[in-house]
Amino acid sequence: MRDINHSTANESFVIFSSEHLATDAFLAKRKIAHKTPYGVWEGKAERAWIVNAKQFYLIRQHPQILRGQECVLHLGPINEREEARPAELEYIKRKGLWYGGGKREAIGYFRQVSKAEAEAAPGYTRDGDTFYLAK
Repeated sequence: MRDINHSTANESFVIFSSEHLATDAFLAKRKIAHKTPYGVWEGKAERAWIVNAKQFYLIRQHPQILRGQECVLHLGPINEREEARPAELEYIKRKGLWYGGGKREAIGYFRQVSKAEAEAAPGYTRDGDTFYLAK
């Protein structure tokens, strides 16, 4: 899996965070290709994982991986007109209640931005020296 926006333009991805210590081992055992970018959500730094959306069901089958997470970020195939991926937040937990197939909210497009713009936002993703925002 290469750069987030250039890996495969026609594929969809999911970005999630996990407090589960064995997430890397879980993904490796199931042969789920992934990247581990740096993420910030509501000012809190988090380790994140990006997986192909077609494989995300394997993670859903093991809710301990997503324990403590309020939402995950879905990235659709690149929209050529926007030159970015459409982004949707899927709420998986709110006020202690789990949503099975959570409600999704469109939040714009996942775009490459400057470091300053990313750090001024409440949430962003960094893949190496490249910063992304959903806006």
